[in-house]
Parts: sequence; structure tokens; C-alpha cells
Amino acid sequence: MRAQLPIDFTPPAAPPPTPFSGASYVPHLDGARLETQLGRICLFMTEPPGVFRTVAEIRREMEARYPSAGWPENSIQAQLRNAVKIGYRKERRRVGDPERGLFEFALWAPEGR
Repeated sequence: MRAQLPIDFTPPAAPPPTPFSGASYVPHLDGARLETQLGRICLFMTEPPGVFRTVAEIRREMEARYPSAGWPENSIQAQLRNAVKIGYRKERRRVGDPERGLFEFALWAPEGR
């Protein structure tokens, strides 16, 4: 007679929270693209960590590394905000003429990443 294995009543793990939301966000259409975009920006901004860059500088580097993807500056801004939602630390500082409203951003990965 074979021993029966115990039945596991542990509920499945909840999917990790997503930083993406909004009325126009459709997970099955947008999820993979936005996850990839966020990952690429976080990787660039944390190698090395703490280097300040403008959104235009980030866009130029992303276009050079990944020319087949679109890199609108508004999307980059949104992904920097999303990085904070998943534990990254972001700092910004004003650069140039203060009346122009130009900022640079730096990103640090969460502890253990």
C-alpha cells in the first residue's frame, strides 16, 4: 500500500503588486511593455546608483540602447514615479536657470536588490 501525500491547503501566493494603474491601463495589453520599460529604466538609473540625469538624457540613452522601443519623456517621468512605488528611492534636483524648471533625477535600488 502506498502512503498518501498530505493535501496542501495553502492558498496560492498573491501576484506581486503592480505599480501601474489608471483608467487607460489594460493589464493584458500594457503590462509586459510597461514592466520591460520600467526594468530598463531602473537598470540604467542604478548602474551606478545615484547619478543625476535629466529626463532628456535618460531618453537619449534608452533610444541608443533600445532603438526599437518608443521612449516618450512623459513615459520616463511616469516610470520614475513607478520605481518609487516598488521600493526605489528617487531624488531630484533643479539644474540650470531656476525659472526654466529643469530637473535631474537619481535612483537607488531597494535594499537587497
